[in-house]
Amino acid sequence: MITAAKIANMSMVTKQKNDITINVIATAGCSHGESSGEIIDANQAPGTINIIVILNGKPTDSCLVSLFLTATEAKTAAMIDYDIRSRYTGDFATGTITDSLSVASTNNGETIELGGPASPIGMLVAACVRQAVKEAATKQDGQRLGRPIAKRLKERRLPIEKIAQELCKVQSLGLDEKTLII
Repeated sequence: MITAAKIANMSMVTKQKNDITINVIATAGCSHGESSGEIIDANQAPGTINIIVILNGKPTDSCLVSLFLTATEAKTAAMIDYDIRSRYTGDFATGTITDSLSVASTNNGETIELGGPASPIGMLVAACVRQAVKEAATKQDGQRLGRPIAKRLKERRLPIEKIAQELCKVQSLGLDEKTLII
């Protein structure tokens, strides 16, 4: 994994249930958020979310794939929790342009077949990933839900000046642009 994020800003979250332990390590630079399926200019400076999930257990191959998907969903949920937006469209970001995810296991213990978000192991992975990504994003970029409204509007490609111009067009409000911006 390659990252522009400072490794010192990583987060490690560990959760255990019965004889299963999940460790998640994440770095999260969210400055280059994107929403999957957009047209992306990959020449811009990257922001990266890197996640390593380590399972002390013996998952089947299909369980590992499900855990990979569950971890990806949890990463996206963390971005939505923090209202991180795509720098291309202003839509909710589902990741960044250079994200990386690895799921590894010790292959110890009884076989685990299910890894989806409703399975016991999937719930542990999702909780760890969501928490680790949010903690790492806060450390790296200062991301948090309570960002100033002006910044959040800019992320949505709705600058306050544009909103003021549109509000001034509504005759019943009796507002002028200069008053709204000041």
